[in-house]
Amino acid sequence: MKIVLVVDPELPLGLIANTAAYLSFSLGQKLENMLAEDAIDSLGRVHMGTSPITMPILKADKELLKSIFERASQNPDLTIMDLTNVAQRNRVYTDYLKEIKITNIEELEYSGLALFGAKKAVNSLTGSLPLLR
Repeated sequence: MKIVLVVDPELPLGLIANTAAYLSFSLGQKLENMLAEDAIDSLGRVHMGTSPITMPILKADKELLKSIFERASQNPDLTIMDLTNVAQRNRVYTDYLKEIKITNIEELEYSGLALFGAKKAVNSLTGSLPLLR
């Protein structure tokens, strides 16, 4: 299994960080048992377990993000988390739900995506993308 985040590198640094955090947190809520056991340091302090699956952050422009979302949506074995311009401009979730329902899909701009699924399926969509640096 593989997880990747794909983010628009043209976003301001704060929005890149926010997008990655949002996608990670939201995807993590959808996936069960994705955290490893807690670690205990030499003083006996607990360090909460993290995901044992690496999660690279890749980059793609808005057009490519939209294309990846469209192609990923055709694969029922992939879990997809997205962050769009509609989500970013709505501070109240119920407002987001109302607006996304009436927004023409051509007007959606993707800030980022998180994909989870079989390594081959994820790689087929993101394997050629560079790391966000």
